[in-house]
Amino acid sequence: MPEIHDQPEPYPHNFDDNTEDISGTAADVDVEADMLCPADYRDSADRSEGYINAREHMPVTSRSVRGVFVNPDGSSEHEPIPDDLLEEIYTAHTTQADAIYAQFAQDREGLDLTRASGFVKDMGITATDRIVVIPTAKQRDLEQALAPIEGQLGMAQAKRGLYASRSDTALIYRDRELERINGTGLTEALTVHELAHSGGLVELRAMTTGDGDVLIGNDRLGYKIPQYDGMELTNTVGDFIEEGVAEYVAGQFVAHELGEPNGFAGLRGAHHLHRSSLGPAAIPLEYTSRGPKGGIIIASAALGARALGHFIDRDPALLPALIAGARDDEAFTEVRGRMNAIIPGSFEHLQDNYNSDARYEEGLLYVCNRLGIPLHRLH
Repeated sequence: MPEIHDQPEPYPHNFDDNTEDISGTAADVDVEADMLCPADYRDSADRSEGYINAREHMPVTSRSVRGVFVNPDGSSEHEPIPDDLLEEIYTAHTTQADAIYAQFAQDREGLDLTRASGFVKDMGITATDRIVVIPTAKQRDLEQALAPIEGQLGMAQAKRGLYASRSDTALIYRDRELERINGTGLTEALTVHELAHSGGLVELRAMTTGDGDVLIGNDRLGYKIPQYDGMELTNTVGDFIEEGVAEYVAGQFVAHELGEPNGFAGLRGAHHLHRSSLGPAAIPLEYTSRGPKGGIIIASAALGARALGHFIDRDPALLPALIAGARDDEAFTEVRGRMNAIIPGSFEHLQDNYNSDARYEEGLLYVCNRLGIPLHRLH
């Protein structure tokens, strides 16, 4: 078999990003949560009782993967990557990653990850069983170690979790301080979010070099579809819908499985008013938690979740279609039809635009305007 090389360029992963609303006497002010990693966290002294070895929790599960060979100019040869090569790629990635994960002590004490995983699968999502939970202080160490396999992950930003598609693993960065304020359900809900990403179709693109080696890059992760110039990543579409679906599922877990319809923040009323750049935006309470400064934290994906919630309210059959559409081409087409029946052209518009955290507010505003719903109200 030819030698396999991973592309060094970054490619789409699915992150959980959060901002904290700090309530003042006159108004709410949005600031970045103070969750940056320390400069040096090679100290292993925090491996206290309850930590376990990662390798004990790394079963290899089936997932939906396909791929195609492309020419150096990016045009497709319409030649699918053979199943045996896909299996070789997957085995190589997971074997290398497992050796790295085994070097990090996991912190699962007090977490009911079986409950989180079971909920995701009961929603119809074919989720991975590969979950790694480590302290937030070890994030950069782990991501640096994974870079040869997964590319540059979230090292430039302090993320609470992500789905690493090449090793098919949900990476959870456990924040004990936030758990002290909100409870362990907060970390379980984050796990649900990342597991929801893992149920999507992973498409690979491969290019054979003049030496006969094979370069590998990702072509799709659920609704998140990167665009390339040859093997160079130039853009990604579908982020708003992909993140919105994952956070919607996490919100359902909080409200129904954990029995916390008012969220972890314990707010009362119909919603939380998030101060966005476009004005106050109503956020359903199941997406709220408390930050270390006493303010309200929401994930940026909650804006996408609220937007999709308006569609689902009008067509409940859209939710199972959205879940299936991340994995199946026919269901993907069904999602397009259902969303466009509610707002003509909305699927293409949301898929092609608002593909960064900074633009999620615009995506929500687009949906609200088209449906005649004020941004500051849920109905």
